[in-house]
Amino acid sequence: MTESTLHRGTTVALHALFLMTLAPLSACAATHAACADAPIYLMDNTTLTSIDRGARLDWDDRHGVVLSAKPVPSDLGDYSWANFDPVPGASSYVSFLAEPGAERTPSGWKQWGDAGPVDTGVQLPAVWPGHLGEGAPADVKRAGGTYSMGIALTDGTAAASAHVIKAYYTTIHVDANTGSWTFSDPVVCTGSTARATP
Repeated sequence: MTESTLHRGTTVALHALFLMTLAPLSACAATHAACADAPIYLMDNTTLTSIDRGARLDWDDRHGVVLSAKPVPSDLGDYSWANFDPVPGASSYVSFLAEPGAERTPSGWKQWGDAGPVDTGVQLPAVWPGHLGEGAPADVKRAGGTYSMGIALTDGTAAASAHVIKAYYTTIHVDANTGSWTFSDPVVCTGSTARATP
């Protein structure tokens, strides 16, 4: 074996070792970027009751679906339990539907709604696929698939140019053509790590 071949073999081995040390960091970064800032809860807007994970809902849900920051109590009281608190730097919230991993990239959202104010927080925003009229709802309904659906607190009102400060969402599975859907909890960020919601 020549000195040149030995040197090249050592260089390749060191390069491979360097890439192996980066892999866990990349995986951690990807997981953290794709996690929600807090869990959300879905409520039937007509019966004012909690919607269970795994329930099958229609694309154009006749009752309407609203989101809450906390579980829906039996005594609704003043609805303060539902409030998503104001966040420094956020001036609006936008309801959205995105492919997993694109929750914080408004220009890549598949569907979105009108921006709303966040001065006193966000209380029970209406969010379901048939309600989000901007973007490409017909394409999402036709194709089906797995998406993230929720609200993003942003620093502006234009979906394409706003920056996401916080994102609260659930994972939905849409049936192709019918648009019926179910939901489950995504990974939720906790500080610098992420955990699955119970």
